[in-house]
Amino acid sequence: MKVTDGAGEWSHELTLLRFARHRIWPNSEAAPVPFSGSITVIPATGSTPETVTSEKEASTAGGTVPVPGGPGDAPPAATVETRTIGEETILSISAPTGNKPNDQMRKDESHLETQKVQATACTTTILKEQTDAGEQFLSWLRAGLASGDIITNDVRARVHVVPEGILIVSPAIFKDFAHHSNNDWNHVQKRFQKMGFHEKTPQGTNIHSYHTAGGRKTSTVNGLLIRDHSSLFQDTAPSPNPHLGKK
Repeated sequence: MKVTDGAGEWSHELTLLRFARHRIWPNSEAAPVPFSGSITVIPATGSTPETVTSEKEASTAGGTVPVPGGPGDAPPAATVETRTIGEETILSISAPTGNKPNDQMRKDESHLETQKVQATACTTTILKEQTDAGEQFLSWLRAGLASGDIITNDVRARVHVVPEGILIVSPAIFKDFAHHSNNDWNHVQKRFQKMGFHEKTPQGTNIHSYHTAGGRKTSTVNGLLIRDHSSLFQDTAPSPNPHLGKK
């Protein structure tokens, strides 16, 4: 959106988040003075800009602000209370008169839930199509990291990014997968190791040991070390966990 002050002395393009005003200021009297400038929604190519104006200008315009939308999917105009137009236009512009303030939030939550169900269904399909337990585990791990279902660099995490690569905690991560796939975890780990993604220790063993740092109590985290981040992460991998160090 393009934001311009009331005096026209400055103008900037900003990315804004919309919240219902009462969620930030339950007491309307505690809310700040409404913005006196204008906020213009930057449209897609071929669309007409829609400008959200100050309280005075909006009142003159009749108290309604049209909501921009895609072709064939334009929502009804939103009625704006002129006494709070500077704030409500930003926070409630998508809600027509009579809609509950949290309608959009419910839609967003429903959309996220649908995405999670679709991701689960996709993982289930992959597991059915692949017969090798190691390949099934790899697909499950990649999908979980991409969706965020498998967390990283947390005290409960099964996956940690370290300076040397990616440490997947063994046997915990394989037991987690076995719970979802009805496979024996030991068999899954052996099949995955056969795929050659991990790096062995100088002693020729598969398991690397790391220790926690930064606290009075230290502990050891054991797992397989995978050098290539792109083997597991579709996008850029998180930064290394500062609390883990090589033993």
